[in-house]
Amino acid sequence: MDFWGNSDWRFLRFQLCTLGVWPFQKSNFKRVVGFFVILSVQSITLPEVIKFTYIWHDMEEFADCFPLIGIHFVCTIKWMCCVVNMDKIIALLNMIKSDNLSKELTEEEHQILRDTGKINRLFVLVYSIWIYVIAILFLVFLPLIPVTLDIILPLNESRPKIELYHTDYLFGPVKYSWVISLHQCIISPFPTIIIIATGSLYCNCCQHACGMFEVIGYRLKNLDITIEAAMNKKNLGYYADTEIFYKSLVTCEQMHQRMLGYVEKFQDIYSLTLCFSMTTSIITLCITGLEAIIKKDQFFEVIRYVTCGLAEIADVFILCWYGQKLIDSSDYLYLCACQGNWYKYSAKSQKMFISMIVRFSTPCSITLGKLYRVSLECFSTIMKTTMSYFTVINSLREEE
Repeated sequence: MDFWGNSDWRFLRFQLCTLGVWPFQKSNFKRVVGFFVILSVQSITLPEVIKFTYIWHDMEEFADCFPLIGIHFVCTIKWMCCVVNMDKIIALLNMIKSDNLSKELTEEEHQILRDTGKINRLFVLVYSIWIYVIAILFLVFLPLIPVTLDIILPLNESRPKIELYHTDYLFGPVKYSWVISLHQCIISPFPTIIIIATGSLYCNCCQHACGMFEVIGYRLKNLDITIEAAMNKKNLGYYADTEIFYKSLVTCEQMHQRMLGYVEKFQDIYSLTLCFSMTTSIITLCITGLEAIIKKDQFFEVIRYVTCGLAEIADVFILCWYGQKLIDSSDYLYLCACQGNWYKYSAKSQKMFISMIVRFSTPCSITLGKLYRVSLECFSTIMKTTMSYFTVINSLREEE
């Protein structure tokens, strides 16, 4: 069975193929699909920007128009991240496949990878369902409510319609309304798929590093058991005991160095993208909250923008959550090393063990533009910053 066809990767592979950014897709087909996807997203972003240039000086119109521009900008950045860093992503995926199929890992260590994979699959599933449900509410269900109520419970006048996107196509919006609506309906799924697919790829790649750090920690904690089993099997003496211990340490060190290289590639791929993405999310969340306040008398519009804000919060949270998991998993190695019985063995082994403890004392992490660590503390800071900016902007609006 193809490794990428397992339950951890099957749906993600399908989504990335849909976007033309699955690394192992046929090149020509990938280019065609990718060009169509990014052209589609930009075809809705451009009319939004044209509209924005007309109304940016009006606070209420600005708040109405900006959130979706921000979301589409983030989608473009995340899609471009996959395209520009395709070679690095291929290297990461090849390492993931190699580690999962490695015969050097014991059955217990393969089970650790499977168990961490199950937890990751649950998180990604909940995240995907959450974003899809909110997208359906925002783009389909809520805009259809006024039209449906006009048919079922008609009033003397039509209820105000909820626009999918605030756009200006530079031609008659009334005469060509069905063309505009058709275009917007066709384009709508792509930003959602981009956010979920790129977010899921980030989660899966980060989770593999966490799983491998747990495997290394498991080896360090069970060095004595491993050595004892080898001694009993081969009936060897003390000298062989210390040599087996030293070789086991060398193996753990090599695995750790390999994962440091993996995390470095992971950092190179996502560092700048996360910086742009989270900065835009802060601005977009502020404006989304402002729009909900402005339209507080329009129930369905409030619900629509609240759901949009919840989707943005979920996206930021999942990125920070996995950043925190990477820190905790690599920090776990330090704890495992300190619990080892290194003092029982030769001076050579002791020196190597101590040097490993020193290296383990600095946990791995991914940073925003190599400036700020992605973690739950980062998420808390983003939420506090967003609330501060929102309060300031709302105060300025009230003063006007």
